[in-house]
Amino acid sequence: TYIYKSDGTEKIWRLDPATLQEIDYIQTVTDRSIFNKANELEYVDGKIYANVWQKESMMIINAKSGAIEGVVNFGGLKNKVKQHAELDVFNGIAYHPERKTLFVTGKNWDTLFEVRIIPRKE
Repeated sequence: TYIYKSDGTEKIWRLDPATLQEIDYIQTVTDRSIFNKANELEYVDGKIYANVWQKESMMIINAKSGAIEGVVNFGGLKNKVKQHAELDVFNGIAYHPERKTLFVTGKNWDTLFEVRIIPRKE
C-alpha cells in the first residue's frame, strides 16, 4: 500500500508509507492527452478520486496506470450551501468504507454532501 501525493501537475506520486519518500509516479491520462490539476486525493479500492483544481469536478483515476476512467461533475453543489464572502472552491473528498459512499465539500462550505458514485451504463 502506498500513500499518494499530488503536486498539481500530471504526476501523482507514490510514497513509501514508512518513510514518505517518493518511490515513483503515475501520469494522469486520457486516450487523447495528459491531464494535470489533480488536487485533493482519496484512494479507494484501486482508484484515486481527485478533485480538479479550481473546478467543480472529480476525476476517477486508475491507481496503477494513471488512466482517467471517469469524471464526475459536481457543478451546482456550491449553490446549495450558505452563500457568504468567504465561500470558496470545491475541494474535499473522503471515503466512508462501511457505506461505500464519498463525502464531498468545498473550502468554507457549511455542508458536507454524501454521494454514491454509480458507473454509467453504456
